[in-house]
Amino acid sequence: MKKNSAFLMMVILLFSCSNKLEIDGLWVVENVKVSDRNMTPNGRWMRFNSDSTQQSGNGWHQHSVGTWRFPPKTKELEVINTNGYEDTYEPFIVSFSNDTMIWKRTEDSHEVTVILSKTNEMPQTYADQLLGLWDLEKAMENGNDITTKYDSDQKRYLFFRWDKRFVIRHTPDGTVTGVYNVNGHQPEMTWIFDDRNKERLSWKFDVSDEKLSIVSITPDGHQ
Repeated sequence: MKKNSAFLMMVILLFSCSNKLEIDGLWVVENVKVSDRNMTPNGRWMRFNSDSTQQSGNGWHQHSVGTWRFPPKTKELEVINTNGYEDTYEPFIVSFSNDTMIWKRTEDSHEVTVILSKTNEMPQTYADQLLGLWDLEKAMENGNDITTKYDSDQKRYLFFRWDKRFVIRHTPDGTVTGVYNVNGHQPEMTWIFDDRNKERLSWKFDVSDEKLSIVSITPDGHQ
């Protein structure tokens, strides 16, 4: 009888460790669905540590820390952030499929499903993709190439800093500076100039193959 009890205890312990190991690591949020709406955040990630601590953020920016609990019998995941609002909803019911983790629960009568994938690299947000120094190659206006007019000395460049400030050098007005805000759900940004006489500008942008393309849009989203 003692041997059977010891064996049962060992099986329970191994089962518990197995579930804990499944959830340990860095996860990227691939999809968030609230009822029939897609609410997937840009570059959202979570890291679950073996000591039951956790961190989360978007892209290269960590903004939440705390702890986590995952009792193996219930399969219910509880994430506690010590520097944010208390989560008043029921824990997520968790299931696994290869390197994919699926969370489900109900929030205010809405079914919420979160799909995460395991990774070894931090995801990038749209704002992260902008960071750095960009040399002007071409400028177009109404289908016409105005690069020579816009950058006659071929020295004009745009620098996006980590502190959400931008610098444009070698413009007709000299050095232009300001703050840039990036939309959290789509590749759009707004420039707010330090010179209060300049109106805000909004842009759609795309980053691929180390090239940045930006297209001016009006505040209502039209080109």
